[in-house]
Amino acid sequence: MTLGMMIPNALVAVDAISSTTEKDGETMGLPWKNGSISTAKWSGCSLWEVLKDAGIGLELRDKGYNFLTMYGLEDYHVSVPLKKALDKDGDCMLVWKMNGEKLPRDHGYPLRVMIPGFVGARSVKWIDRILVTKTEIDGMHQKGIAYKQLGPNQKVLSEVGKEHIYALPPIDHVPITSAITAPEPGTTVLRGSQLTVAGYAFSGAGLAVIRVDVSLDGGETWAQAELKRASESQQVRSGRAWAWVQWRLSATVPENAPGNLTVLCKAIDDQYNQQPHEPSSIWNLRGILNTSWGRVDVATSATPPRPDMTEAAFSGDGTVQNVGVRLQGKFQCEHCRQKFDTQKAKDLHYRFIHDPNRHQDD
Repeated sequence: MTLGMMIPNALVAVDAISSTTEKDGETMGLPWKNGSISTAKWSGCSLWEVLKDAGIGLELRDKGYNFLTMYGLEDYHVSVPLKKALDKDGDCMLVWKMNGEKLPRDHGYPLRVMIPGFVGARSVKWIDRILVTKTEIDGMHQKGIAYKQLGPNQKVLSEVGKEHIYALPPIDHVPITSAITAPEPGTTVLRGSQLTVAGYAFSGAGLAVIRVDVSLDGGETWAQAELKRASESQQVRSGRAWAWVQWRLSATVPENAPGNLTVLCKAIDDQYNQQPHEPSSIWNLRGILNTSWGRVDVATSATPPRPDMTEAAFSGDGTVQNVGVRLQGKFQCEHCRQKFDTQKAKDLHYRFIHDPNRHQDD
């Protein structure tokens, strides 16, 4: 049986805390900012069906077998609860296609496991073997520090005992989170003009995002964004909302906006889990699970930087190099930073600006 499922590609780095402050100290995480995340359509077969055909069922739990342990060809190995792997509605898969094409090598060719609703670290690439085990596997990615969140008071790893780290459960599900992908940080916007704010939101364990709140005044007032789901099957309370939602809000930049303006977003899922408003209370040495409000700082101006520039042409990030360059839109030109709302607009831009043959018919 071939299955197709919209599932995020990677979901741990999306939550990395990248800040270093005198108060909190430096984290061990990577500065992913908005994260290493995408949503793709994965095709393959049901892992549950394969395990069933191999004689593996939930009755093994009565014999003390509680985990499915997976090894990649490079010896990366992790475990997931057997209950998840054997859940028909858990949608776990053995995958050989991504977005309708042969699985790319970087994404696990020839075969990988996909564990939806769990962090990407549980979806093992280049799968070599799968074992049913009584306990979770040892190793830095399962019992070690890699996917463990310590307390905000634990600032030096050498002072945290190995026994304490091993006793902590690994991260399986990503808490509700969201991010702003447009406008870009440092963009200059006109006061009183229309501004499109866009981004993504996601919650783990199959919980559906039901609302994204957006603020253009640093959190004083809020409005709700329009949501676009990756699949019609991933609705509220379906328990199978594995993919992100993309959101968009068209709003007016306040006439009285200060020179520096903070744009915020926060998401809520169908169990009303919400994001913490700032990261200090969830700071941790590994720098993971920073699910605090998404934010972008932009500059505002009452007039375009040049008197002869129309409001429609005023865009970019405020720099001389990018004045008039549109930095918002779904389709980005491969030859410059300009972005467009439609493929047709992008094609016309290429034809009249970048096409080396553009003057032949003149």
